[in-house]
Amino acid sequence: MASAAPRLVTIADGENLLDALAEACGPGDGWVAAVGHVDSVELRLAGEGADVRKQLRGRLTLAQLSGPYGGPYFATLSRHTSLGAELVAGQLLAARSAAVTATLWIAQGSARELVDAAPPRAEAPAAAPAPAAAA
Repeated sequence: MASAAPRLVTIADGENLLDALAEACGPGDGWVAAVGHVDSVELRLAGEGADVRKQLRGRLTLAQLSGPYGGPYFATLSRHTSLGAELVAGQLLAARSAAVTATLWIAQGSARELVDAAPPRAEAPAAAPAPAAAA
């Protein structure tokens, strides 16, 4: 059965975060989770009609980033502004590291093998027969 072994990676300040994650992940399958600080961020946010791209200047706290090797990566970011706390989440399109630590779970096998190795879901129990009507 396939298993995963985690590995910690520190992304240097100023590095392109997505490029650094791609290099750290290498070929194969796995999952990425990261926290830290970032700047020069671009996110894709869900909109009422079409998705919206949002650029965020300055430094933000990367509260969470996660996704499969190669992306897409989704992130939750926050910072304090003169108006109060700002919280934003979406698909990360670009960012520069300002002290990011990532955990890489490397799959031992292919994604297909991992899916095939998952135990089957239990079937829902059959509904009890309706009581017979009195004649």
